[in-house]
Amino acid sequence: MPVPPERALGVLETEDIVVRLDVPRDFDTGETLAGRLRGALGHALMAMQPQESRLLERRAALWRTPTAYDALFCDPIVAPPRAGSVAAAPARPYVLFTQPSGRRVTITLRVFGRARPFLPTLRQALIRALCDQGISVMPLARARARFPDMEMECGQPQPPTPLPEAAALRLVATSPWMLDRKGRMALDAAMLGNSVISRAAAVLAWCGCWLDVDPEAVSLEVRSLELCDQTLAFLTTERRSQRQGRTMEFRAVSGGVTLRRCGPILRTLLPLIEVAGLGSATTSGFGRVAVFYEAPWNRMSGD
Repeated sequence: MPVPPERALGVLETEDIVVRLDVPRDFDTGETLAGRLRGALGHALMAMQPQESRLLERRAALWRTPTAYDALFCDPIVAPPRAGSVAAAPARPYVLFTQPSGRRVTITLRVFGRARPFLPTLRQALIRALCDQGISVMPLARARARFPDMEMECGQPQPPTPLPEAAALRLVATSPWMLDRKGRMALDAAMLGNSVISRAAAVLAWCGCWLDVDPEAVSLEVRSLELCDQTLAFLTTERRSQRQGRTMEFRAVSGGVTLRRCGPILRTLLPLIEVAGLGSATTSGFGRVAVFYEAPWNRMSGD
């Protein structure tokens, strides 16, 4: 179903699993925590699959009903169509964020659209990952921490609020953004604007919709967009993938940036980005965004 940008928030379907737990003193709660949790979740889902499913090659298994592991860890089952002439890369139907506060950590697993029926399975897998398997206490460590006293709840996140017309908007990375161009980190108006459009289109595809936009209008807005007051820092971190047998390097940017001359299409889609994240590796804790408008910068959402 085609959906114009002004209707995108109305068709967005999300559901959350929120976990709160207390971690030991030697437990690393930095940028790698969500990636370590994602790995443990994948192991738990794989172990929960029927034995015959695990033995089948992916191509040979396409005839069967997809499992939660298929949806979250294999090639995306739903590939979004082109948003006008704006290409939208396939995306996984969830994001995973962590929010530490001292030794207390809040974990949010958010699923979109057609992946919501997997929520009961994901809840069981999180319990298995956190209580039984445990999470490595730091990157590449063998020691694991288990959390039998964790708190878990399911529900819908706070609905995104449309942005008012404002002279300026402020985007703050509440977790680092991965915006990579040809092997190097970059952040400019074209990359940011096109990333917003692509991400919105990819998430809406999981809700049975495609983003109906005028590519010329998008191009005009991206060319007009101005980035200023950048308080950005670039960082590099690593995560070990046991399944792939290799260490992966993540390059990201943290901080904030002010948007001026932000057109109606981008302004309409930014609240969706607050819910869905921005850039790559949103399933490993990256890309969380807070949107503010007008100085002294009012927050749009408490999510």
